[in-house]
Amino acid sequence: MSSPALHLVILAGGAGLRAGAGAEDPPKQFQIVGGRPIVMWSVRELMKVPGVGSLALTCPDAWRVMDAARAVPGGIEGIAFVTGGATRQMSVRNGLAALEALANHPDLVLIHDAARPLADAALLARLADAAAGCGAAVPVVDVADTMVYLDHDEPDAPVQYMDRSRLKAVQTPQVFRWSLIEPAHRWAHDQGLDFTDDGGLMAIRGHAPAAVPGDPVNGKLTTAAD
Repeated sequence: MSSPALHLVILAGGAGLRAGAGAEDPPKQFQIVGGRPIVMWSVRELMKVPGVGSLALTCPDAWRVMDAARAVPGGIEGIAFVTGGATRQMSVRNGLAALEALANHPDLVLIHDAARPLADAALLARLADAAAGCGAAVPVVDVADTMVYLDHDEPDAPVQYMDRSRLKAVQTPQVFRWSLIEPAHRWAHDQGLDFTDDGGLMAIRGHAPAAVPGDPVNGKLTTAAD
């Protein structure tokens, strides 16, 4: 039995303001590092996984026809450059709509933040295997710092120290069955809800994703120092 086809939504629609990008500068995910735009490091790596089909890349409108687009490797069924939305969730919806047009209800969908350029093919393969079986999978890593909980409704309340051994940090890429993630995003849109993590949206919908070992190297670029 053949593995389900995997289709990619890469989110590169942010303005990169926390990274210090000016009005005339490309957003951080399109800045050149090591000879290629940051977004293309993860795209080229994830494309190494067998069975990858179409790609929807969300971009800021002003950058959607950048020369960087030519760096996308060949060998995929189709590629769409999509304008990002006002929020991450809206960008995901735009990317899912583009995939549906390209692939006609794809089997598995990967959703990945372009600001994580070091995601590798081995991580994606682990996630795809898990999602093919249970419908949804996210990568998690250990939390290195001591974590506390602050109750913003009670500013004078003492901090509550959390049991770090029971906490994990969630990364992207995340992989989902199309039949689960597309209706979940449609529901969130109809309800006027905004989620910053697709696995969290799935959990709210009653389909908590499998936790797959992530990679500490797969960090997120947020500031200029990163």
